[in-house]
Amino acid sequence: GEKKKKSKRIYKRYKKKMSGLGTGYDLSVTTYSPEGKLFQIDYAGKAVEQTGTTVGIACKNGVVVGVENIIKSELLIKSCAKRVFRISENAGVAVAGWLPDARKLVEKARSECKQYKDLYGIVIPPSQINDRVSSFVHKNTIYSWVRPYGVSTLIGSYHNKQPALHMIDPSGTSWEYHAVAVGKESQAAKNELTKLKFEELDMRQAVREIARVLHQVHNSQKDKHYFLELGWVGEYTNGQFETVPEDLREEAFQYAEARNKTQDTQDAEDDEEDEDLDTMEA
Repeated sequence: GEKKKKSKRIYKRYKKKMSGLGTGYDLSVTTYSPEGKLFQIDYAGKAVEQTGTTVGIACKNGVVVGVENIIKSELLIKSCAKRVFRISENAGVAVAGWLPDARKLVEKARSECKQYKDLYGIVIPPSQINDRVSSFVHKNTIYSWVRPYGVSTLIGSYHNKQPALHMIDPSGTSWEYHAVAVGKESQAAKNELTKLKFEELDMRQAVREIARVLHQVHNSQKDKHYFLELGWVGEYTNGQFETVPEDLREEAFQYAEARNKTQDTQDAEDDEEDEDLDTMEA
């Protein structure tokens, strides 16, 4: 009897340890662990966290999205690795995660936008884009013969003079935001975004703020080079989703560098003051 009880205790400890690691429960996306997790969706989220930070802001007269597009090689042609795409005349996406998966989702989004316009004769509303793409992403989490998309997608759109910003994660869950960040340094970026007053920002100011946030969270030790990729839609573009003009992008990048240098200087001065106070108290 004692031997049987001991074996049961060992089995329970083993089962608890293995379920926490995902062993046996991550072979299929349709299998829940005892803790209620779908491990393949968690793993897809890790793919998102391995790529550069992506940020979106819905301001008073439009939506701006930006990507910290990390350059893996100086030999790479930048246009081959872009992460901001136009999907319809009034909407575009910015993606973080596995790029081949992202291109598949962009293709699907474009198809849905075209199909809606062909059928109804009008531009697809933001809520419909979001619902259709998120449903497509979710389908890859309910069948055992597929895997989740390793992508988080920001959809920026402008409809009836109203900006809308949606985010779809690898599970197919979606939300609408005033501002959002996904990717490697998403939490640090969110902390900066919460300091902004979105209802007072216009599109040009939002471009600057996104550049500043991405420059601030960029890890120059691990990822030395990155390309600031920006897209926008709203009043300044007559409701058309476009890439932010090169001169404005460059101006925003220089603004971000200047702001962050000023902040670094201020932080260094504050540290010196703290050290002086500690010395005086000692």
